[in-house]
Amino acid sequence: MQKKYELVKVKCSHCHTLARVINSNYALPDEWKRYIKRMRHKPGSGIKKKEAKQIWEFLVYDSKVRKKDLIKQKMAEADSTAAAKKK
Repeated sequence: MQKKYELVKVKCSHCHTLARVINSNYALPDEWKRYIKRMRHKPGSGIKKKEAKQIWEFLVYDSKVRKKDLIKQKMAEADSTAAAKKK
């Protein structure tokens, strides 16, 4: 995981502080996937497909460890939205 963290540090810090990335409001795997895909296609990002996967793996892991409450909140919101659509 340390190598993936180093990759995040190198690639993401071209445009962001590391704190902005890891303290963002993104927590769910699909959120990270969309965000990384968008960043990967920015001119000059230099993020290759294989690197994007490694960055995603680190950010999902980090979110599961440090953002448990945020994940619970987002899952509850998704459940209530799904329940409202069924009515």
